[in-house]
Amino acid sequence: LSSRGPKEGLPKEQPETMKAAKHRVSLRQRRPVSSSAGELFTGQQNAEFSADRWSEAAVPYERSLGKKMEAYTAASLHLMREAFDITHFGDLLDVGCGSGAVTDAVVAARYPLDTFTGIDYSEGMITEAKKKAGVWDSMGDKAPKSIRYLVMDGQNLGFDDATFSHAVAMFSIFTFPDKGKGMRELRRVIRPGGATAVSGWGPARQLEWVHYSNKALLTTLGDRLPKVKSDTGEVPNFQAFADPDGFRSEMRSNGWAGAEVRAIDLQFPFVSAAALEQLWLDMSIAYPALSFVLSTFPEADVPRIKADVAATFADIVHSSTAGGDDYGVLMGTAYVALARA
Repeated sequence: LSSRGPKEGLPKEQPETMKAAKHRVSLRQRRPVSSSAGELFTGQQNAEFSADRWSEAAVPYERSLGKKMEAYTAASLHLMREAFDITHFGDLLDVGCGSGAVTDAVVAARYPLDTFTGIDYSEGMITEAKKKAGVWDSMGDKAPKSIRYLVMDGQNLGFDDATFSHAVAMFSIFTFPDKGKGMRELRRVIRPGGATAVSGWGPARQLEWVHYSNKALLTTLGDRLPKVKSDTGEVPNFQAFADPDGFRSEMRSNGWAGAEVRAIDLQFPFVSAAALEQLWLDMSIAYPALSFVLSTFPEADVPRIKADVAATFADIVHSSTAGGDDYGVLMGTAYVALARA
């Protein structure tokens, strides 16, 4: 399978900044990327990245990651349903719901369920997720009878044992200071026989928006670019689940004995340089590593640095990936661990 399939099947109506994504459940790179740029920020240690900081990033996070998250979540839910023959999600828990990707994916697929509970320790993220609450109405009689979005720490879930039928944690547990506790808490609140899907990003070199962002930083800033040291713990380690074998082992050692890990590749076409520049500007706020790097420069210099890097990012993506009607196309790999309680 090639990494970039034909465009047939993409929705006709697509956002101005980013067209809808296609996904397949396989892993192969179409074009090689250099590890020097892709691994600029690897080796980070998790730290308590404040809820206030995530709240500040909530709006640009939704702009830059919302459609990506929905697409990866849709693929993860599809795999989860196939693996465990789920026809009804019952009482569904979404741990680290962020700005509402699971809401979008469940509603789009019209998956039947009884209740939905989304939790996140960032009040700003919960505010963004609540903005989507009205979309449940489009499901008609398939809509859940109860819908809740709650501010809560995924490492200390305020629910009784065996409260939920199934649970998902999309791109959230790897940000926890204690990932194992997050996995065990997820296991605790699911009823016997229930299933989970836990996702994380693949290696930086297989996330092209990260790879080309790092390349743009290196091109623009050169020796002025600080490196995040592995022992500082300044930012969450978004690479924590990038090794599928390690991811599987960590799930199995924290209550999910039968966990298996699958790869998901998606592609995201963009329509213009302005769309790619806006993506990077949103990433510079929503991505902890980028935010940290920019914070090391004098505040007065940051707007110009951001404008220069965003323009370079758009140029690099265009020259490296343009084809057909697309100004640029970014692809990325995620891993999802699937397990039954």
